[in-house]
Amino acid sequence: MKIRRSVGIRFKLITIFVLIKVLPLMALSWIAWTGIMELGESLREKIDHLSAQTQGVIGQVSDLAVASSIRALDIKSRDNIERLTTDTARAVAAFLYARDNDIRVAANLPARADEYRRFLAPNLRKVIMHRPWVMNEAGDAWVPAEGPRENSPAVTAENEDNAKDFHYRPPEDHGISVQRPLYLEMTFVDLNGNEKIKVTTSDLLPPEKKNISDPANTYCKAERYFDELKRLKPGEIYVSEVIGPHLKSPVIGAYTRRRAEERGIPFKPEEAAYAGKENPVGKRFRGLIRWATPVVRNGKVTGWVTLALDHTHVMEFSDHLVPTEERYSPISDAGSGNYAFIWDYKDRNISHPRDYFIAGYDPETGQRATPWLEELMFEDLRESGLSFEEWVKGAPVMQEQTLKKKPSRELTRQGMLGLDCRYLNFAPQCQGWYNLTKDGGSGSFVIFWSGLWKLTTAAAIPYFTGRYGSTPRGFGFVTIGANVREFHKAASETGDKIGSMASTYEKEMAVQNEAAQTNLKRSLRLTAEQISYSTLAMIAIVILIAIWMASTLTRKITSMIEGIRRFKSGDMEQRLAVTSNDEIGQLAQTFNEMSDNIQKLVEDLRQAETKYRGFFENSTEGIYRSRANGEIVNVNPAFVRLFGFSSKEEMMSSVRHIGEDLYVDPRRREELVELLHREGKVRNFEYDVRRRDGEVRTLQTSCYWVEDTDGQWYMEGMSTDVTERKMALEALKDAKDKAEQLSQMKSNFLSMVSHELRTPLTAIIGFTKLTRKNLSDLIGKASREEMPDKLLKRMKENTSVIISEGDRLTELINNVLDLAKLEAGYFEWHFATISLREVLERSIASTTVLFDGKNVAFESEIDPDVPEIVGDFDRLVQVCINLIANAAKFTEQGRVVCKAHVEGDNVVVRVCDTGSGVSMEDAEAIFDKFRQLGDTLTDKPKGTGLGLPISREIVEHHGGRIWCEPNPGGGSVFAFCIPLNWKSGK
Repeated sequence: MKIRRSVGIRFKLITIFVLIKVLPLMALSWIAWTGIMELGESLREKIDHLSAQTQGVIGQVSDLAVASSIRALDIKSRDNIERLTTDTARAVAAFLYARDNDIRVAANLPARADEYRRFLAPNLRKVIMHRPWVMNEAGDAWVPAEGPRENSPAVTAENEDNAKDFHYRPPEDHGISVQRPLYLEMTFVDLNGNEKIKVTTSDLLPPEKKNISDPANTYCKAERYFDELKRLKPGEIYVSEVIGPHLKSPVIGAYTRRRAEERGIPFKPEEAAYAGKENPVGKRFRGLIRWATPVVRNGKVTGWVTLALDHTHVMEFSDHLVPTEERYSPISDAGSGNYAFIWDYKDRNISHPRDYFIAGYDPETGQRATPWLEELMFEDLRESGLSFEEWVKGAPVMQEQTLKKKPSRELTRQGMLGLDCRYLNFAPQCQGWYNLTKDGGSGSFVIFWSGLWKLTTAAAIPYFTGRYGSTPRGFGFVTIGANVREFHKAASETGDKIGSMASTYEKEMAVQNEAAQTNLKRSLRLTAEQISYSTLAMIAIVILIAIWMASTLTRKITSMIEGIRRFKSGDMEQRLAVTSNDEIGQLAQTFNEMSDNIQKLVEDLRQAETKYRGFFENSTEGIYRSRANGEIVNVNPAFVRLFGFSSKEEMMSSVRHIGEDLYVDPRRREELVELLHREGKVRNFEYDVRRRDGEVRTLQTSCYWVEDTDGQWYMEGMSTDVTERKMALEALKDAKDKAEQLSQMKSNFLSMVSHELRTPLTAIIGFTKLTRKNLSDLIGKASREEMPDKLLKRMKENTSVIISEGDRLTELINNVLDLAKLEAGYFEWHFATISLREVLERSIASTTVLFDGKNVAFESEIDPDVPEIVGDFDRLVQVCINLIANAAKFTEQGRVVCKAHVEGDNVVVRVCDTGSGVSMEDAEAIFDKFRQLGDTLTDKPKGTGLGLPISREIVEHHGGRIWCEPNPGGGSVFAFCIPLNWKSGK
């Protein structure tokens, strides 16, 4: 329904004016005063409410901002520490696998002391030692003896382009680096357990040779590896657990003079276990891990070689890690809650900043030292009367672990603090670590421990040699503990600052509110007085102005609103009428200009979007946009088709990383990114990809970096499938090489043929002329009745030469004709059931004359059971004659043997000779057309070079094959086979 506002407003204003001007002036003033007072009271209440609400919002925003920042920092720190834990676990595994390689090398060394010393000499590794620390004067803390290090000068950006968020870390304190031998000793143990050779690098192990079959002769009396050595097969490796004496400590935490006095014990920190900053002068845990493998000589095990790894090198992987901004430290600080430690595959601690927590052995008994047990478990152990190693065989593992349980006071007093997670029932994090690593995985969780909320991580060590291959956890696992408050220290400090600012703001708001209330009361009073005196005049003025404005403004505003609504609804041609130069006119003009700009921008945007979308969607080249980390951002349909996906959505969901999921060699993707970083753009970069169906294709891409409006950098480019083009180029090259080869073969053949034709023709013509002359002489002498025998003999020899050379020409021409017919498919075949024996006998009879006058014996070995086959009798005779004739030509002495027998489903014929033979390189090429061994001009062959290619065509036409192989007795073997069940297709 349309409302005519202009008419209604004028009518109402005039009516109100008429009504109110008859009312007494006092009544009007009273009404105005009452309204103003109510308005003031309402304003005061709203100001109070707004002030309180503002204070509440500020507090909520502060709490929300701090909580969000803390959560974000916690997640980021968790990811970084989990990555640090996993990287450390992998580094430990790689180090242990390197020791496997060392023991394999050691097994191949001569069992001599000098060889063992030469092997051990270069096997050194860096160990970080901290500088000296001393007790401070107050006796309540250890401090560096040299005092605090001087701060290095601050470094700032010298180029203003680098000044944004420029962050500098001063050089780290790397401590004292010491090169220490990897191995404590290297021994050769004979089959009876005697150490025949022993080379030591430390005073930790005695240099005397002993029989290690008795554990009493081993380190800590705890090594029981001889029986396991005897079960090793050649090539297998034995790896021991960590062996070392357990170290005690009367104090958990900082071992200072003041704490010793408080506990009433002597202050002897050098006799207690080392604990980093808590006791930097204590005894360090000295352990070993032993590798061993059989030594095999002449196929028999003669003993075993062993290498005792200094366990310090394993502890180095965790002793200096700090999961905070400090990152690394030459001395650990367990009291801060930020440190790393390592556990073995049975959940026993083998590396800890506090060495008294490392599980070890009693060197007097060679048995496992009793670890730190929960109170009730220790009571059960004591009441059983069993040793710890006997008791654990029936003890429950990780039984209801909870922070509510307490450790044994007696064991704590004795300093027996070795950590074995299986029985550490007052430390529930043990079960968490087990859950994270039992399948070889990693992860983290947060737990309240030692008065701190700590993030603790765990990652399995993937080393699976020997005993460690029986569990997915491998060698054990690495854990890192970190004080959670360290992660969000900055956010907490920011929260405190925001709280302080909010408190100050609240006080200022209260003062300003009170001042505003006072000013409001004074203003209300003054306003009421003024209203009392000016009510009548104001009413008249307001009525007149209202009538005029209602008529003018209502009409213009209504028109503008209607035009704006039409433009908003999509009428881009709509414009407002400009009827004046006042603010309303300027507003209308401004709206029209804005409408023109918007309309042009919309049209330009539509055209650009249509043009780009058409190019992007219809391009035959694959267009893509990706991030440097391999994530796909956008692709066009052509790019999707290059990889065999049905849609862009399928490809985007299936491919997480271009290099790993699509490239055949992910390193090519890394090369592309590196080249792009270096050059800025790349053209015609080729790489192989694997389509969704598994087909490997070759693509060529050109790409460059682009930056979007948010400052994000992307790799954008086009890819083309060049597989067929590449294959065509390769095929063209192969065809060119083949053509050149055939051209050379043709030249050689023409040279041979011309030589072969010229020689017999020359001989025929020459001997014909000579015969004619001799015949003339013979006729002349015959008239005188003289017929000399010498002249007749010469004529006979000349005639024989003519016949021989004619035969050579006939053979050459026949071979060329036969080869041409075979290739053209015009060769006549006469297939029938024939006797292979008869084929061979005919061939042998035809070639017997070739062996006359030569020091070569011919033999035949034809199996009497050789069956009949389907074939062309004359052509197979041609093959056999060719092979026997070749053998006769190229054999000067020895023998030639023709064999025939059945092999499987084939009948095989072999012609073996003791001649010059054929090399393996020429064994296949000799069957090529126009191919002869040797130089056709300087090393003239003894035949036409077409016999073997013709023979191959004939044999293959019978469904068989022909080949050449070396004769074990010297010479060559030419053989062919014909299937017994072959049927002619013609």
